[in-house]
Amino acid sequence: MARFCITDDICVTAHTPLGGAVANPEWFSSVSCLEDPLLKGLAEKYKKTMAQTVLRWGIQRNTVVIPKSLKLERLEENFHAFDFELAKEDETQLYMLEYHIDL
Repeated sequence: MARFCITDDICVTAHTPLGGAVANPEWFSSVSCLEDPLLKGLAEKYKKTMAQTVLRWGIQRNTVVIPKSLKLERLEENFHAFDFELAKEDETQLYMLEYHIDL
């Protein structure tokens, strides 16, 4: 769906992209994005948190990312999603993960 929207210049908004109390587990995989081994490895590679890595992925794929947090330290941490870029090969791995494509 996001790919279609982006291709047709429709703005995609990722509200609570890290999950949260409003997420319906019936709609999503049982594994949180913050528990995914690929994202964990990328976070370690870039010396970032998994949340920052997820937010960066959203930013690089041209979505409006709106993370929600009530904790000041997490809000401040989220700003650090702007001070790095994911390499093209890492973007490809995340694309494959997003569309459930086996490598």
